[in-house]
Amino acid sequence: MTLTDYCELKQKIVIGVGESDKHGQLVSMLKNLFKDEINSPRRFEQIKTIGQLIEILEIRDIVSEDNVTILKHIAERLTNREQLLDRIKHYETTHIPKTNLSYYAQPSIPEPVSNETSFLSTNPLPTTMSARKKERIYARITEGIGINWKDLARNLGIRECRIDELNIEYPTAISKATKVLEEYETTRADPQRWFLVLCTALEKSRRRDLSRMIREIETMNL
Repeated sequence: MTLTDYCELKQKIVIGVGESDKHGQLVSMLKNLFKDEINSPRRFEQIKTIGQLIEILEIRDIVSEDNVTILKHIAERLTNREQLLDRIKHYETTHIPKTNLSYYAQPSIPEPVSNETSFLSTNPLPTTMSARKKERIYARITEGIGINWKDLARNLGIRECRIDELNIEYPTAISKATKVLEEYETTRADPQRWFLVLCTALEKSRRRDLSRMIREIETMNL
Protein backbone atom coordinates (compact mmCIF):
# COMPACT_ATOMS: atom_id res chain seq x y z
CA MET A 1 0.00 0.00 0.00
CA THR A 2 1.15 3.57 -0.59
CA LEU A 3 0.56 7.01 0.86
CA THR A 4 -2.10 7.47 -1.82
CA ASP A 5 -4.10 4.66 -0.22
CA TYR A 6 -3.79 6.39 3.14
CA CYS A 7 -5.00 9.69 1.67
CA GLU A 8 -7.92 7.84 0.10
CA LEU A 9 -8.89 6.43 3.49
CA LYS A 10 -8.86 9.91 5.02
CA GLN A 11 -10.95 11.23 2.15
CA LYS A 12 -13.56 8.53 2.62
CA ILE A 13 -13.70 9.28 6.35
CA VAL A 14 -14.23 12.98 5.62
CA ILE A 15 -16.94 12.20 3.06
CA GLY A 16 -18.61 9.72 5.40
CA VAL A 17 -18.84 12.21 8.25
CA GLY A 18 -19.87 15.01 5.87
CA GLU A 19 -22.76 12.96 4.50
CA SER A 20 -24.11 12.22 7.97
CA ASP A 21 -27.44 13.87 8.86
CA LYS A 22 -25.90 14.73 12.22
CA HIS A 23 -22.61 16.08 10.87
CA GLY A 24 -22.25 18.87 13.44
CA GLN A 25 -23.08 16.61 16.39
CA LEU A 26 -20.71 13.94 15.11
CA VAL A 27 -17.80 16.35 14.72
CA SER A 28 -18.48 17.77 18.20
CA MET A 29 -18.59 14.28 19.70
CA LEU A 30 -15.34 13.25 18.00
CA LYS A 31 -13.61 16.46 19.09
CA ASN A 32 -14.49 15.72 22.70
CA LEU A 33 -13.52 12.08 22.31
CA PHE A 34 -10.00 13.09 21.25
CA LYS A 35 -9.74 16.22 23.42
CA ASP A 36 -6.71 14.91 25.32
CA GLU A 37 -4.94 14.13 22.05
CA ILE A 38 -5.69 17.61 20.66
CA ASN A 39 -4.13 18.97 23.84
CA SER A 40 -4.76 22.65 23.09
CA PRO A 41 -7.90 24.63 24.00
CA ARG A 42 -7.25 27.09 21.16
CA ARG A 43 -6.87 24.35 18.56
CA PHE A 44 -9.90 22.54 20.01
CA GLU A 45 -12.12 25.57 19.46
CA GLN A 46 -10.80 26.08 15.93
CA ILE A 47 -11.78 22.60 14.76
CA LYS A 48 -15.03 22.78 12.78
CA THR A 49 -14.70 19.80 10.41
CA ILE A 50 -13.53 16.22 10.59
CA GLY A 51 -10.75 17.07 8.14
CA GLN A 52 -9.38 19.68 10.54
CA LEU A 53 -9.56 17.17 13.39
CA ILE A 54 -7.58 14.58 11.43
CA GLU A 55 -5.02 17.22 10.46
CA ILE A 56 -4.41 18.17 14.09
CA LEU A 57 -4.09 14.51 15.09
CA GLU A 58 -1.55 14.07 12.29
CA ILE A 59 0.46 17.02 13.62
CA ARG A 60 0.42 15.32 17.02
CA ASP A 61 1.78 12.13 15.37
CA ILE A 62 -1.30 10.25 16.58
CA VAL A 63 -2.61 9.52 13.09
CA SER A 64 -0.29 8.61 10.22
CA GLU A 65 0.01 6.26 7.29
CA ASP A 66 1.55 3.79 9.75
CA ASN A 67 -1.18 4.20 12.39
CA VAL A 68 -4.82 4.42 11.30
CA THR A 69 -6.35 3.25 14.58
CA ILE A 70 -8.17 6.53 15.17
CA LEU A 71 -9.53 6.50 11.62
CA LYS A 72 -11.04 3.16 12.52
CA HIS A 73 -12.59 4.64 15.68
CA ILE A 74 -14.16 7.41 13.60
CA ALA A 75 -15.44 4.98 10.96
CA GLU A 76 -17.10 2.85 13.66
CA ARG A 77 -19.36 5.79 14.47
CA LEU A 78 -20.70 6.16 10.94
CA THR A 79 -24.01 4.70 9.82
CA ASN A 80 -22.66 3.10 6.63
CA ARG A 81 -19.45 1.82 8.13
CA GLU A 82 -19.07 -1.80 7.03
CA GLN A 83 -17.37 -1.16 3.68
CA LEU A 84 -15.11 1.52 5.12
CA LEU A 85 -14.07 -0.68 8.03
CA ASP A 86 -13.25 -3.45 5.55
CA ARG A 87 -10.99 -1.06 3.63
CA ILE A 88 -9.23 0.01 6.83
CA LYS A 89 -8.72 -3.62 7.84
CA HIS A 90 -7.29 -4.41 4.40
CA TYR A 91 -5.01 -1.38 4.66
CA GLU A 92 -3.71 -2.48 8.08
CA THR A 93 -2.97 -6.01 6.90
CA THR A 94 -1.20 -5.02 3.69
CA HIS A 95 0.52 -1.76 4.57
CA ILE A 96 4.29 -1.89 5.08
CA PRO A 97 5.43 0.69 7.66
CA LYS A 98 8.01 3.19 6.51
CA THR A 99 10.38 2.03 9.25
CA ASN A 100 10.39 -1.46 7.74
CA LEU A 101 10.92 -0.10 4.25
CA SER A 102 13.84 1.96 5.49
CA TYR A 103 15.36 -1.06 7.17
CA TYR A 104 15.33 -3.19 4.04
CA ALA A 105 16.29 -0.39 1.70
CA GLN A 106 19.24 0.86 3.75
CA PRO A 107 20.69 -2.03 5.76
CA SER A 108 24.21 -0.63 5.71
CA ILE A 109 23.44 2.76 7.27
CA PRO A 110 24.66 2.83 10.90
CA GLU A 111 22.51 4.11 13.73
CA PRO A 112 23.17 7.76 14.61
CA VAL A 113 25.24 8.37 17.72
CA SER A 114 22.49 10.46 19.28
CA ASN A 115 19.50 12.61 18.46
CA GLU A 116 21.54 15.73 19.07
CA THR A 117 24.35 14.60 16.78
CA SER A 118 21.92 13.72 14.01
CA PHE A 119 20.09 17.04 14.27
CA LEU A 120 23.32 19.03 14.47
CA SER A 121 24.78 17.40 11.37
CA THR A 122 21.87 18.49 9.18
CA ASN A 123 20.71 21.66 10.97
CA PRO A 124 23.44 24.13 11.90
CA LEU A 125 22.69 25.82 15.20
CA PRO A 126 21.53 29.42 14.88
CA THR A 127 24.23 31.56 16.47
CA THR A 128 22.04 34.65 16.12
CA MET A 129 18.29 34.91 15.87
CA SER A 130 16.03 37.89 15.42
CA ALA A 131 13.83 38.87 18.34
CA ARG A 132 10.78 38.43 16.11
CA LYS A 133 11.73 34.87 15.21
CA LYS A 134 12.44 33.91 18.82
CA GLU A 135 9.13 35.45 19.87
CA ARG A 136 7.34 33.37 17.23
CA ILE A 137 9.08 30.20 18.43
CA TYR A 138 8.21 30.83 22.06
CA ALA A 139 4.61 31.70 21.20
CA ARG A 140 4.19 28.47 19.26
CA ILE A 141 5.49 26.44 22.21
CA THR A 142 3.46 28.19 24.91
CA GLU A 143 0.24 27.99 22.88
CA GLY A 144 0.68 24.33 22.04
CA ILE A 145 2.46 22.65 24.95
CA GLY A 146 -0.65 22.20 27.13
CA ILE A 147 -0.31 19.63 29.90
CA ASN A 148 3.19 18.71 28.72
CA TRP A 149 4.67 21.92 30.17
CA LYS A 150 5.94 20.03 33.23
CA ASP A 151 7.77 17.49 31.07
CA LEU A 152 9.32 20.33 29.09
CA ALA A 153 10.45 22.04 32.30
CA ARG A 154 12.08 18.85 33.56
CA ASN A 155 13.82 18.23 30.26
CA LEU A 156 15.15 21.79 30.32
CA GLY A 157 16.73 21.10 33.70
CA ILE A 158 14.31 23.02 35.91
CA ARG A 159 14.09 21.55 39.40
CA GLU A 160 10.99 19.75 40.59
CA CYS A 161 10.48 22.13 43.51
CA ARG A 162 10.46 25.08 41.11
CA ILE A 163 7.99 23.29 38.85
CA ASP A 164 5.67 22.86 41.85
CA GLU A 165 5.98 26.59 42.60
CA LEU A 166 5.13 27.55 39.03
CA ASN A 167 2.14 25.21 39.10
CA ILE A 168 0.77 27.11 42.09
CA GLU A 169 1.77 30.64 41.08
CA TYR A 170 0.47 30.67 37.51
CA PRO A 171 -3.14 29.80 36.57
CA THR A 172 -2.85 28.55 32.98
CA ALA A 173 -0.63 26.17 31.02
CA ILE A 174 0.33 29.07 28.73
CA SER A 175 1.51 31.26 31.62
CA LYS A 176 3.36 28.33 33.20
CA ALA A 177 5.10 27.45 29.95
CA THR A 178 5.96 31.12 29.38
CA LYS A 179 7.70 31.25 32.75
CA VAL A 180 9.50 27.97 32.06
CA LEU A 181 10.95 29.36 28.82
CA GLU A 182 11.83 32.65 30.50
CA GLU A 183 13.73 30.90 33.27
CA TYR A 184 15.40 28.54 30.81
CA GLU A 185 16.67 31.43 28.69
CA THR A 186 17.83 33.63 31.56
CA THR A 187 19.39 31.02 33.85
CA ARG A 188 20.24 27.86 31.95
CA ALA A 189 20.43 28.37 28.20
CA ASP A 190 23.79 28.17 26.43
CA PRO A 191 23.77 30.90 23.73
CA GLN A 192 25.41 28.48 21.28
CA ARG A 193 23.15 25.49 21.95
CA TRP A 194 19.87 26.81 23.34
CA PHE A 195 17.84 26.03 20.22
CA LEU A 196 19.15 22.47 19.94
CA VAL A 197 18.51 21.84 23.63
CA LEU A 198 14.99 23.24 23.29
CA CYS A 199 14.19 21.00 20.30
CA THR A 200 15.56 17.96 22.11
CA ALA A 201 13.59 18.80 25.27
CA LEU A 202 10.37 19.00 23.26
CA GLU A 203 11.02 15.63 21.66
CA LYS A 204 11.77 14.05 25.05
CA SER A 205 8.47 15.55 26.24
CA ARG A 206 6.67 13.61 23.48
CA ARG A 207 6.01 16.78 21.49
CA ARG A 208 7.86 16.10 18.25
CA ASP A 209 5.18 18.14 16.51
CA LEU A 210 6.24 21.32 18.31
CA SER A 211 9.91 20.54 17.74
CA ARG A 212 9.20 20.20 14.04
CA MET A 213 7.21 23.45 14.00
CA ILE A 214 9.90 25.56 15.65
CA ARG A 215 12.53 24.13 13.32
CA GLU A 216 10.40 25.34 10.43
CA ILE A 217 10.12 28.78 12.03
CA GLU A 218 13.90 28.87 12.50
CA THR A 219 14.36 28.55 8.73
CA MET A 220 11.98 31.45 7.97
CA ASN A 221 13.22 34.87 6.99
CA LEU A 222 11.86 36.82 9.94
